[in-house]
Amino acid sequence: MPDRPMHTVPGLFDRLTALYADGMRASIEGRLHDAIALFSEALQLDDEFRQANVTLYAQRAFVHQRLGDNVAAIRDYGRAIEMESPAAQAQYLFHRGMCFTALGGHEEHAVNDFGRAIALSPDQPGPYHLRGKLYATDLGRYPEAIADFDRLLAMHSVAEAYQLRGYAKLNLGRGRDAIPDLMAANRMEQDTYTDYLLAWAGAIAPDAVLPLDAGRARGRPRVVSPVLPGQRRLRPVPPPAAVPPARRPVTPPSPAAGGMLTTGSWSSAR
Repeated sequence: MPDRPMHTVPGLFDRLTALYADGMRASIEGRLHDAIALFSEALQLDDEFRQANVTLYAQRAFVHQRLGDNVAAIRDYGRAIEMESPAAQAQYLFHRGMCFTALGGHEEHAVNDFGRAIALSPDQPGPYHLRGKLYATDLGRYPEAIADFDRLLAMHSVAEAYQLRGYAKLNLGRGRDAIPDLMAANRMEQDTYTDYLLAWAGAIAPDAVLPLDAGRARGRPRVVSPVLPGQRRLRPVPPPAAVPPARRPVTPPSPAAGGMLTTGSWSSAR
């Protein structure tokens, strides 16, 4: 608008452009506190300034998120969501959902933001991954978790998605259905927790048969009972308590990896 400081104060546009560029450079170089200071100075001069349609609030929010200051990031993402286009809003909702998740105790806020991101941009994998993870490990909403992992795995093969889809199926008593997912997870990324879930699946589906090599984890045989040549069956054991997998930290995807402030496909942010 013509009455904005950028349009009325001589030389201010050049000063804002320099602060924005210096803030971006500091962020890329890992000088995150310097980046916060530069973006904050620019916001004091004209809080509607942007470059390539990306606001100062969005840039500062991303740096706050990288620093682990999720409260400040949530506040800045909120302003960016108010000011930018729906396509950009979807990315900021995704990242704000990550911040709510990292804070803990705000799972429903995170689920809401991931859902809004999906509504605006349904072909990005990240919101399905992280919402499905919350459904499975924090909220016990297993059918919804399975639906999100179905959507994610239709786009990308992600070991954790197979593992958690298997975990959700186990909690619904679907041991036989869980085994292919857990085996796929182990093929992609060996994890002792997946071995534990496979033992659970064998306990609630004792007739399920695994290929001979499915019980080997980097040269260590899983405890199994041979049933036919070339096949092994998981030994039935008492069903374990429904303990969710240990939470892996959620970190923001870097711009270069197709995360915040780029046009690439959003990372699943594992």
